[in-house]
Amino acid sequence: MKFRQVLIYFLFMTSCKENPETDLHVGKVISEFKSFKGDSLVFSSKINIWYKPGYAIEELGITTISTDTNRHSKVIYSPTKYLFIDLKRKVFSEYDSFKPSAKKLKVYSQSDSTLIEGGWNFYWDKNVEIQGKISTLPDTIENGKLYERIEFYQKGFDSTRFYCIGYIDCQRSNMFSYMKVFIPGKSNCPVVKLIMIEKKNNKKIMELSLIQQSNELSNTEQLIFSKWSKNSNL
Repeated sequence: MKFRQVLIYFLFMTSCKENPETDLHVGKVISEFKSFKGDSLVFSSKINIWYKPGYAIEELGITTISTDTNRHSKVIYSPTKYLFIDLKRKVFSEYDSFKPSAKKLKVYSQSDSTLIEGGWNFYWDKNVEIQGKISTLPDTIENGKLYERIEFYQKGFDSTRFYCIGYIDCQRSNMFSYMKVFIPGKSNCPVVKLIMIEKKNNKKIMELSLIQQSNELSNTEQLIFSKWSKNSNL
């Protein structure tokens, strides 16, 4: 049986040009990531994210993939730590558990042009280079819900060019999102699903989805934000 471990970091796409104090309300979302090879799903993971104006907490963990002799794979995800992010000050604090009394492991800052430790760039406008213009696609219905859609080309880290489709949900304008798009008469609307397609073979290679879990924070979650925000000094 073979094992491999992948350290999962959510790809935050909140631009430093936005106002973090007003763009985010409160709540919890699950970020679901899927990668594909050909017509097959090769990897998937789900990460919890809590947010309130100016702050976010991301669950970080290890995903272990085991494959038996019949090539059947089993994926096990285990949270290992939690990343508290001060969006305004661009300060990151790592904790060993999701508790008000959690032990702080380290604190560091994040500029627009560098990478966070072990993960992707934090800011959307530095992490994704859109080539050309963003265009609209016909609306679509998925799971009984209507979505507006956009399309654009993105330059990858190795100069590969990817075709992207974004699903927009204007009814959830204040939720955490991958990016926001201005739609006349509807203001800024969040992209809640992003599909990346390799154009040369027209195959989907990646899908990111945000699943809203709650529009409020529990008393414990509010206490965690309160205590961790006071501990985020460098």
